[in-house]
Amino acid sequence: MILSRVLNIDEAYRAVGWNTVFLLASLIPLGQAVQNTGTAEWIARQIFAILDGWPVWSLQLGVAILATAFSPIMSKVGATVLLVPLAVSIAVAAGASPALLALTVAISMQNHSSCRRITSMRWSWARPVSRSQIF
Repeated sequence: MILSRVLNIDEAYRAVGWNTVFLLASLIPLGQAVQNTGTAEWIARQIFAILDGWPVWSLQLGVAILATAFSPIMSKVGATVLLVPLAVSIAVAAGASPALLALTVAISMQNHSSCRRITSMRWSWARPVSRSQIF
């Protein structure tokens, strides 16, 4: 946008949410520390010891519930940065795809705001449909 002169450099700097930039800059090393110190692996082993032998979809459901529970408590970015290493460690311990559980965390972090938006809608158009209207 700057190259096409839609924005000049000053407008671009003013448009940046610096609090988000600094939040990400501080949370990424925290996520790496959780991974590098073995905290994520330890938590994953504790969870996997309880859920040993369960199918992968149940682990995915558990990660989704955990991520959804975190989303109203802390920022979505912060919870994602903390939960993705944990989800990857759980996936590795279970022999599942790490990408599957990492994407589950990312998608589940959006559940809180989506559910709030859906429940605040007015459903005046929704009415019961009789069987004769379907066939």
